Amino acid sequence: MLKLAANGQRAVGILIQVLPTSQSDDEDWNRISMLTETVKQEELLELPMEELLHRLYHEETVRLFDSEPVAFRCHCSREKVATSLRSLGRNELDSILTEKEVIATTCEFCNKTYQFDAVDVDMLFSDNDHQAPSKVQ
Repeated sequence: MLKLAANGQRAVGILIQVLPTSQSDDEDWNRISMLTETVKQEELLELPMEELLHRLYHEETVRLFDSEPVAFRCHCSREKVATSLRSLGRNELDSILTEKEVIATTCEFCNKTYQFDAVDVDMLFSDNDHQAPSKVQ
């Protein structure tokens, strides 16, 4: 179960789950779930997490992980996109280039676009794998 809350300054959440190695039963899960359902957004946003956990689960054993700042980390690169394109095969890429002058692919995470033209595709399938394809947009 996941409960989330956010305002203009903070985003917080609480996740409860049954771990595969735990000895809990349905009764335990139902009790913990009902307690978690009582949390209000204001409590999530305003109370220190230690206090909130104590209020909710003072009779339970809880585990609180260290907080981490939210950061966006995309690991896409031109080389990774080139590897993906290479896996499609030369015939497929040539077919795409016949319809369009360039093969453009956009990362779903960071929205960065990578373009490959006929020269780039030739380089993908050349014997020299250490040559990087040309332009990034």
